[in-house]
Amino acid sequence: MNTRYVYPFLLLAVLLGAIASCGNGSREDQIEDLMDRADEAKTDNFYDDPYEYNQAIIGLQTEIGYQLIQAETVEEIEKARETILTNIQALEKLSYSGVDYGFKSSMLDLFSFYLRLTENEFLEIYDLVAEMEENTSDESFVLEGYSRLLEIQNNIDEEEMELSNAMLSSQEEFAANNNFELIDNPLDEEINAINEGL
Repeated sequence: MNTRYVYPFLLLAVLLGAIASCGNGSREDQIEDLMDRADEAKTDNFYDDPYEYNQAIIGLQTEIGYQLIQAETVEEIEKARETILTNIQALEKLSYSGVDYGFKSSMLDLFSFYLRLTENEFLEIYDLVAEMEENTSDESFVLEGYSRLLEIQNNIDEEEMELSNAMLSSQEEFAANNNFELIDNPLDEEINAINEGL
């Protein structure tokens, strides 16, 4: 399969929340820290520290995002779907001692969106790409397939942007009311590098 067709569509669905400013550390160290926090969030459900709560939620999202941007096969998308289901359950159990300004709820909406994509749109994309590759000599078929891919991409982009904006808005309000600064998710650099390489 030609993964060049697939990556642009998958990446549209991986706009990540910001992490709390945590000082020094390489991008790789920050990603590893967020992955560790995702693991912890699956067993530790109560947070009274806003910084830790933010990092736990973004850790769960980063774990999903990392798997989605690495996925090149249907099997890898299915593995990402399992992670999304696990992380939805973990996020639903998380609680914070204060007001989270809709942060958790808006992230749950985004996780549900990711789940739907792995069950529907991403599989349709893979099927379309495979059919287009099998019928490269049929120009009208390939053009129709490409048009459908663009339609799916536009639909994903529009819905994802709305959900991401809602999540980022609630996260920013949560951070502002708890006096900590947000910085870009370190996984954003990897996503941008992949996009630039296409």
